Amino acid sequence: AIQAMLARSPALRIGIVGLGAGSMAGYARATDEVVYFEISPKIIELAGHRGRAFQVIDSSPATIEIRQGDGRLLLDQELASKKRGFDLLMIDAFAGGAIPAHLLTIEAFRTYMENVADDGLLVLQVSNHLPLCNQVGATQRALELPVLFFQQEKGTIAEDENDRTIELEFPNQYMITAHSGEVMNALELPLQAM
Repeated sequence: AIQAMLARSPALRIGIVGLGAGSMAGYARATDEVVYFEISPKIIELAGHRGRAFQVIDSSPATIEIRQGDGRLLLDQELASKKRGFDLLMIDAFAGGAIPAHLLTIEAFRTYMENVADDGLLVLQVSNHLPLCNQVGATQRALELPVLFFQQEKGTIAEDENDRTIELEFPNQYMITAHSGEVMNALELPLQAM
């Protein structure tokens, strides 16, 4: 999805709820703007600008902003600011043991879609030991949004620099939606429908 969006536009506005290690910034180009929404000051300290553990943010050529606070509330503020919608909005806040359930509600999804540009994508990283894709899929269907699902099965995903395999604790799962199926069809995303 990221590669399809990058190929489509010379400059993207990308929003990401959940900073993590900041790895998404590694995809962004000098012409892109990336806005992270992160609730934990500790994560910002580790991965943000001049991060103590990760430097992806500082090595990215993109314009990067990190806003500290609850992602859903910050996205409401984003709407009030009347800025251009996100070409790509990613919600990546579900990998931990304590699921932020308020980010899975119908109201939250309405906020997400209000923040997505007409021809943009909403991508949710729903990998967890709980079956979140069922909940997210039901919410998206309730809002009559098209849904695409991608899953990388549990098992080996890569080899590190010492040729050791990295095992997944549970499958990587992503769900993608847009304002219309035509948007996803135009990007020719190689995913399976749910």
